Amino acid sequence: MKWSFALAFMFVFFFSSISFAASIVDRVTGYILLQVEEKGEAWYVYSEDQERYYLGRPDDAFSIMRELSLGISNSDLIRLFGSLPDTNAKSSFVSIDKTLAQRLSGQILLQVEGAGEAYYIYPKNQTGYYLGRPDDAFSIMRELGLGITNSDLEQIPVSDNSGDPETEEDTQDGEGTSTDEGSISLFSTLLSFNPNDGFNGQVARTLEDGWLSFVNDEDLFEEYLESLDTYFDENVSLAEDTNYQIDREIPGAFVWNVIEPEQGTYQWDLTDKVIGYVNQAGMRISAVISPFAAWDQDEIPDGCEAIDFAYYDYKAGTPNDWDAYEDFLRALVERYDGDGEDDMPGLEYPIKEWEIGNEYDGACGGNLNEAENFYELMERSYETIKGVDPDARVLNGGALEINSNIIDTRAYWEEFFELGGGEYIDAFNFHYNVEKGGASSDADFFIETLDFFNGLMQQYDEQKPLWITEFGTFSGTATMGLGSAKTQSEEFQAAWYFRYAILAFANHVETIFIDMKGQDNTNIGGSALYDQDGEERVFAQTLESLAGALEGFSDVEELDDGQYFFDVNGNDVYALWDGDLPNEIDGTVSVINYLGEEVSMEAEDIEFSEDEPVLVIVE
Repeated sequence: MKWSFALAFMFVFFFSSISFAASIVDRVTGYILLQVEEKGEAWYVYSEDQERYYLGRPDDAFSIMRELSLGISNSDLIRLFGSLPDTNAKSSFVSIDKTLAQRLSGQILLQVEGAGEAYYIYPKNQTGYYLGRPDDAFSIMRELGLGITNSDLEQIPVSDNSGDPETEEDTQDGEGTSTDEGSISLFSTLLSFNPNDGFNGQVARTLEDGWLSFVNDEDLFEEYLESLDTYFDENVSLAEDTNYQIDREIPGAFVWNVIEPEQGTYQWDLTDKVIGYVNQAGMRISAVISPFAAWDQDEIPDGCEAIDFAYYDYKAGTPNDWDAYEDFLRALVERYDGDGEDDMPGLEYPIKEWEIGNEYDGACGGNLNEAENFYELMERSYETIKGVDPDARVLNGGALEINSNIIDTRAYWEEFFELGGGEYIDAFNFHYNVEKGGASSDADFFIETLDFFNGLMQQYDEQKPLWITEFGTFSGTATMGLGSAKTQSEEFQAAWYFRYAILAFANHVETIFIDMKGQDNTNIGGSALYDQDGEERVFAQTLESLAGALEGFSDVEELDDGQYFFDVNGNDVYALWDGDLPNEIDGTVSVINYLGEEVSMEAEDIEFSEDEPVLVIVE
């Protein structure tokens, strides 16, 4: 089993600092320590050598904890807790055998007779905590981690086998890139390393003969891969600058037809290249799987023909040969799961998020625009992926905007959940693009969208976090998809992203994906963080400020329309754009405006409006 900590280790946690007398090492052995004077860097003090190990990124933490863990049998687990822990409960487990619990205090335990389930025995009370999914680990460590000052931390020796946040570098193909410890999980990028960007006219024309013919033309295929190198190199630094932890690629790199152009023969050149560049940027990827192979299914729905990367229609029907599809999934997940077996050479950050298709509730969904067919695809895909990597997260292909006039989207997802589809997703994935004309610019409709999907999951007792994997509104004058030319300033765009992001995070949204790079005045391009020349748009600073202020929040409350309260590591953070200043805000506070500018001021001087929303931080 692959066990990993959430990236939330990297966030700043303002716990009470530790102040110890003589033997600080003895006092903190077995604890997770958080550097409160830095960026919340996390360290684990191992009981066997009483040295500290840096827990950097999630995969670094996984590797360290796997090396330092102690195997435990089922019989000893029963002895420890009275019964085998119910890992579905996602809760703590009281130790029954106090002698054994004391001996195991501060240890990471791996259930050797199970699937390698991991438990942390908290030294303070010898209670066991199940360390399952990244979100679970994040919650546990936020609650249990101890803040420590730099001076106290320096008294604890660093293991020779531990990385150092000051000097640690990520390497990819022999090239080092600095690790930024302030990684952001609230926002993610979209299409940073899009395989479609390597096409030129000749390549595109050749694709008309199909992907197999194209890939077998060695000269042309090599030219294509080289063109990707040129383009991807330009985007690495931009992706690094965001500090976002995930990039989403659709379509291209994870098409069944591309990876297995002939049954039984896997070609990883393109997919490995994309993963390599994403890793070079210090990111992992949310992989969008297209379950179509020409040799398995060569019919494209009428009216949906397109050269949509690699001669396939990614909205084709379900596989005909389910065994072959599941074999492909197993090979794909195994290559990028990071378990050391049959992994991609040089893999830095494993793939832990898999999306199945994209907008399969649309008109070109083939037989997939029938919810029962998509349910079968999700069930088979989920069980196959989990069979290879139990810690992977599986998501539905991004849902269309619910006001789409293409099909009855609401009825589609109502049927999907009624069939039991919520059991086969770890997060629900949907789209909200104003610039396409598919989503209303009315905030009330956005709230209606959030309420609809959350309500469905609650109705069937399957509440999962939400992902918005396409999201935005444009700046400039966009004419495509809107019916008529419409102009919006970058300042308007920044205020929109501020308000809509707050509404999202207040309603179970875990991550929002933003296009990384696009042209001005085009469909979707104007909603990207950077223009075609790599110049940052205003709202990029808006999102950076939101993430800096809200990353790691534990609670959120709607106070009134346009007024939200977030509990962020003991700080009170208010998002405001309507009504009067809440009475509980007084004295000197920090105010961050929608442009990302921060000032200290008296509460009575704060001004805000829908066009100029603010964050107010009360420490």
